Amino acid sequence: MNESALPAHRDPAEAARELFRRHTAALAARDLDRVVANYEEDAVIVRFDTVARGRAEIRAFFDRYLALDPEPRAAVAVNVTEDVVTYHVRLRLDGEPVDGFGTLVLRNGRFWRQTAAFVPAVIAGSGDSRRGPAH
Repeated sequence: MNESALPAHRDPAEAARELFRRHTAALAARDLDRVVANYEEDAVIVRFDTVARGRAEIRAFFDRYLALDPEPRAAVAVNVTEDVVTYHVRLRLDGEPVDGFGTLVLRNGRFWRQTAAFVPAVIAGSGDSRRGPAH
């Protein structure tokens, strides 16, 4: 069995949760091979500024993302069903605080579709926002 495919006999929501955990761990470790292995061959990532289709483009997409030196700070909210994960995370990209929002749709135990957006984080208590890169 391929390491990234999740066993079919497991609770589907727990399997989706496990895939998301494994994916965030691979990102934190900056392990591009493990990150890309979490995606179906025909996966698509859609953002406001780009679309990545298939594993080769997804590899290039995450190579650019990892070059921004992402520093995860907190998972603000994560909601998981048997085939969808939505998330709101706080992190730093290129040294700037941002909030990331996204949706991951699973098929065959891997990510098949993803949306993602990053916006400048609001600094708690200041009412101000810090301008960060819109990725």
